[in-house]
Amino acid sequence: MITFYDIPVSIPIKTVSLNTWKARYCLNYKGVPHQTKWLEYHEIEPLFKEVGIPPTTTNPDGTPFYTLPAIYDDETGAKISDSMNIAEYIDKTYPSGKPKIIPPGTEVLHRAFHDAFMETLTPIFPSYIPYIPDKLSPVSREHFLLTRTHSFGVKDLNDLLPKDEEARSLSFKKMEDSLGKVDGWLKPTGDKPFIGGNQPIFADFIIGSAMLSFMYVWGRDSVEWKAMSSWHGGRWGKIVGNLRKYETVN
Repeated sequence: MITFYDIPVSIPIKTVSLNTWKARYCLNYKGVPHQTKWLEYHEIEPLFKEVGIPPTTTNPDGTPFYTLPAIYDDETGAKISDSMNIAEYIDKTYPSGKPKIIPPGTEVLHRAFHDAFMETLTPIFPSYIPYIPDKLSPVSREHFLLTRTHSFGVKDLNDLLPKDEEARSLSFKKMEDSLGKVDGWLKPTGDKPFIGGNQPIFADFIIGSAMLSFMYVWGRDSVEWKAMSSWHGGRWGKIVGNLRKYETVN
């Protein structure tokens, strides 16, 4: 069985990482049996080294960088990190009779789409990141605050949030405009539920994982999610709804 490594949070859904949800969607879509092993942030690197999971990427100084998602498949011995690598492995090892998550010939396009989409989220992160720590365990909260304040160059993550209604309105406008680029990319899909037509592909999971994370981090009834889920004809809320059947956490 596959062991899927993820980061726990204190709300009922159990996990809000937009990175791990990409891979979790893949496992659920293909119906691959798996179990979750929960890791706090400080446990990730030691576990990777102990199990022999390769680093996700490298830091600017050339040192290995370890982050989730990752899987260990005791049936095949495979040890894989990075959500797209996991998607490719699932397609190859667990075909399950369903269409491929990454259709043949689209691997390069999917990697380009992933990077382009993540770039459009840049204006959203300052209004999203400060809400994550309260959902983490105390030990992971400490790690998260230390690393994120450093990466954003602030003393307190709350300094990233809009200070008044005018600033919030400007922030919302930037977020809506940025997602508007993605909405433009998706116009040719028309009324189809997924980029892949009637069945999702990895690009759908890339978008859906981010929207799902925003919804749970902000709260389904928050001003932020109510606004975002209404933009562009309600596209972002519809994506979450269309993927709900793959939202199981084992």
